Amino acid sequence: DSEVSKQIAHMVAFIEKEGLEKAEEIDTKAEEEFNIEKVRIVQTEKKAVMKLTERKTKQAEVDKKIAKSSQLNAARLKILQMQDQHLKEVFAKTTERLVSVATSSEYPQLCEQLLVQGLVSLIEEKVEVRCRKGDVNTVKGTFNNAKKAFTEHTGKQVTLTLNEKDFLPDSCGGGVELRVGDDFRMSNTLENRLELAFAKMLPAIRNILFGIGNGSRAFFDKEA
Repeated sequence: DSEVSKQIAHMVAFIEKEGLEKAEEIDTKAEEEFNIEKVRIVQTEKKAVMKLTERKTKQAEVDKKIAKSSQLNAARLKILQMQDQHLKEVFAKTTERLVSVATSSEYPQLCEQLLVQGLVSLIEEKVEVRCRKGDVNTVKGTFNNAKKAFTEHTGKQVTLTLNEKDFLPDSCGGGVELRVGDDFRMSNTLENRLELAFAKMLPAIRNILFGIGNGSRAFFDKEA
């Protein structure tokens, strides 16, 4: 019995030893797998954080560019609005000076020139003329010379009729309007001539006032 007990004890000790070694091996392997998984998770999260940071950085750059562009466009618009207002003021002041033109001694000759210019452009046999109420005598006094000049330019005759019922508004500044029938009219008033001249000279005016060559917008496209 003593020998059997010893063998049993020896077997129990062997089994316990094998169990402890196996348990230790399992623990070691589990710890290794845990560390590997921990490193994988950390690397994955690290990459995710880096991508998120990169995306946020890019978005911040985009937002910054959009904000800068919006501010620049707003500044450009404000400059353009100020320039437009200044040009309107220049035009308004120039328009005010038309009063002095219509009261000058050269005005009758100017009316004649405007009338001849319109007649030569139309080349019609019968033309109705409109003017301001205060210019009736002045314009009517240009008819003979105007018809003569028209004939010299075109070799044709023209009959002129002054409309003394439907007058041009005083705001037109003076000059004449020519009508052929009911469908066609040609405005050759001082106001109209000023608008045409202003539109033609606008690039040069912009260059003089704002330093913009040929009226281009190159100046506005330069960023600091």
